[in-house]
Amino acid sequence: MYYSQINVTQPMLALAARSTSGQSNSYDMGDSLECLMLVNVTAASGTNPTLDIIVQVSDDNSTWYNHTTLAQILIVGNYPQGVTVFGKYVRLSYTIAGITPSFTFQIKALRK
Repeated sequence: MYYSQINVTQPMLALAARSTSGQSNSYDMGDSLECLMLVNVTAASGTNPTLDIIVQVSDDNSTWYNHTTLAQILIVGNYPQGVTVFGKYVRLSYTIAGITPSFTFQIKALRK
């Protein structure tokens, strides 16, 4: 992917500590054809904590399809991953697992 013409930074999930699975709000991505998902993990705790994130897409903001599974996250760090050819609407679904797991993270989409 070529990211020299990024048009919009779309906050997907605000920085927060999370210990249960969930999903973001949905966002209308307009005419964007690709984006770079930026996952920033500032804290991870528990025994064998894992964070799995799936990009879900929809054409009607009602029926959702799993599109791209991002690489599993185990530790603090910054994790970029490109996503192309998605639907008009996008949301993120995340699963937190392990024994008393907790992750503090945020996700932004740089889209064009």
